[in-house]
Amino acid sequence: SVIGTSLFPGIVTRCPLLLKLCNDRTVNWEAVISYGGKFRYEFDEPSEVVRYVELAQNVLAGKGVGICEDLITLKITSSTVCDLSLIDLPGITRVAVKGQPEDIGA
Repeated sequence: SVIGTSLFPGIVTRCPLLLKLCNDRTVNWEAVISYGGKFRYEFDEPSEVVRYVELAQNVLAGKGVGICEDLITLKITSSTVCDLSLIDLPGITRVAVKGQPEDIGA
């Protein structure tokens, strides 16, 4: 795995997510997630990635199936990753499902 754990197992991308991997030989594994201009959490367990990404998506897009344009930034620093940045975008939605706005595809 790129980050030391399965990359977002079972998570549907509902907000754009900027993933920054930073190599640092002095760091075993640490992460910082930030979003909404006022939320920032630091953690050092790869198993916590899913929990924090889901929390961020729920804060920004609401619980359920809503989507949002607001960016979530997840920076992972470790001696076992290479320097890399990527953006995971929500899929294109054309037809609303229960709980989504009727004009979601507009």
